[in-house]
Amino acid sequence: MFTFITSVCAVSALLFPTFMLCLCYPFSKRAALFWSNYITDRSSRIFFAILKLYRRFDFDGDTKAIDSLPKQFMLISNHQSLVDIVVYLKYFYPKR
Repeated sequence: MFTFITSVCAVSALLFPTFMLCLCYPFSKRAALFWSNYITDRSSRIFFAILKLYRRFDFDGDTKAIDSLPKQFMLISNHQSLVDIVVYLKYFYPKR
């Protein structure tokens, strides 16, 4: 039951912004950029908050080495799942 609730919450949290991005893109690049940034800025926080609330999931990332990374670097992944994208957004996306 929790898996179903977790899935419904995760999909519903991201469904509206994704729909708005698809709807706005052909007509307004500015609106599409807004929704794209909204999804990028909020998706990792929403995703991990839902997992933490319903599945008691907690991700402990070692963030000590992030400060020693160069200003520009390349991160390569083989994408065994879609979760790694969200993890990268959470830990490597610049804080505003």
